[in-house]
Amino acid sequence: MIHRRHRSRYTVLFAVVGLLAAVLVAVPGAAVAQTTVTVSGTVRDNTGTLFAGAGVKAIEVGSGTVVDSTTTDALGGYSLTVPVGTYDVTVTPSAGSGFGPAVEPDLDASADITLDFVLVPPGGVTLSGVLRDSDGVGVPDQTVRLTPTSTDNWIDVTTDASGV
Repeated sequence: MIHRRHRSRYTVLFAVVGLLAAVLVAVPGAAVAQTTVTVSGTVRDNTGTLFAGAGVKAIEVGSGTVVDSTTTDALGGYSLTVPVGTYDVTVTPSAGSGFGPAVEPDLDASADITLDFVLVPPGGVTLSGVLRDSDGVGVPDQTVRLTPTSTDNWIDVTTDASGV
């Protein structure tokens, strides 16, 4: 027979051990930082058509190491699993497709991310539009910078009086 004073000590001891066990089971999953992330998305062409068969690579910035690669599926989808880090994600269309490659430089992959691409034919592309404020009014005298990913030759254009 356990003496009444010892019984209350055992009850407290078991309660503390139970609480400690619950904390140890619950905390590790929540406290551990994510070490790998998923970069996934869809590749389309400039008409919006899903693009199957394109190569997709995650290249570690700094080392140039290809960390993961895949090919887009029939629905243009892809998924890469990479360690947390910074990557250049490249999409290379199949030869003879008539489309040029695309790249997302310096992607900070610190959590799962969706990254969609649109492939365009190589060569010149015309970009036009109107820079508008939150009320829809054209904003004059604003500099818009287009920065190509393959060179340091950016293009600066200043909007006119109507925001074009």
